[in-house]
Amino acid sequence: MTPGPELDALIAVEVMGYVDSDFCVCPRTETAPSGAMFPAGGFDGFTGKHSICGGGCPRHFSTDISAAWEVIEKLHSMGFRSIEIRVEQYADENVVVYVDSGEEGGFREDSFTAPHAICLAALKAVGYSE
Repeated sequence: MTPGPELDALIAVEVMGYVDSDFCVCPRTETAPSGAMFPAGGFDGFTGKHSICGGGCPRHFSTDISAAWEVIEKLHSMGFRSIEIRVEQYADENVVVYVDSGEEGGFREDSFTAPHAICLAALKAVGYSE
């Protein structure tokens, strides 16, 4: 799965515990101050929500390292013992994320960026499969 809004929404639901109805599903045609896209004339700059459907956009977990760090913190709060992030040359990808789940073993994902690798490993760790 590639980095972007679809993966961000999946992380928000499967890992962070949000529900699908928290997010706007209207066509994005206007850029909000955060960089999220909202329907023209529909973004409320005070609440960060779309004024028609009431939804917002999930954080950019798969492309923003500060948002991805929240995923790491969530995994820790869920009982995962350690999360290792390494930069190494592995095939064509440079970032390796390993989530240690204790007695069951661990989950490893590789990507070109740390946020993307963190998200992919987190989905594996919580048992999500496409």
